[in-house]
Amino acid sequence: MTQEYIKKFIVPSRSTLGKTYLVSQTKFGQWQCSCPHWIFRHSECDHIRRVKANPSKYEVETWHTTDQLDLNPTRRDKKNPTSSKIDNPSIR
Repeated sequence: MTQEYIKKFIVPSRSTLGKTYLVSQTKFGQWQCSCPHWIFRHSECDHIRRVKANPSKYEVETWHTTDQLDLNPTRRDKKNPTSSKIDNPSIR
């Protein structure tokens, strides 16, 4: 099933140094996360709570897309928005 996402956030793990998770918000206001807690339980995890408390701290970009949850996020180069690159080597 394809979801339409309007916001994506990169949130660092508190338990594993260098590990990050992707939190996404759908156009219907639903939240999803790439962490095991959310994947297996579909309940609000610490990463989603942290984004809700301070969204500007973690936001990657805001846009409308019909892509499925991307577990390998990339950031767009602001000077060349058509190119993709990984700014954070810990994101794989």
